[in-house]
Amino acid sequence: MHDTHQVNAMIATTVCEFFKDHSTIRIASEEAKLLGKLIVEALNGAGLEIAPSRGAGTPDHQTSQD
Repeated sequence: MHDTHQVNAMIATTVCEFFKDHSTIRIASEEAKLLGKLIVEALNGAGLEIAPSRGAGTPDHQTSQD
């Protein structure tokens, strides 16, 4: 993984944004950061890696029509 802090922050921001309009459920930013860290650790533990996109048209994203 390239920048775990950035990935954790993006997940935390998304979690906070998701819960911001819920009247009965709230999550503090520190809890969201911990949740982001745990999600990344679980993905890594499963052998998955979050990496920047290479974009369409690169060798890893060629279609069978190319």
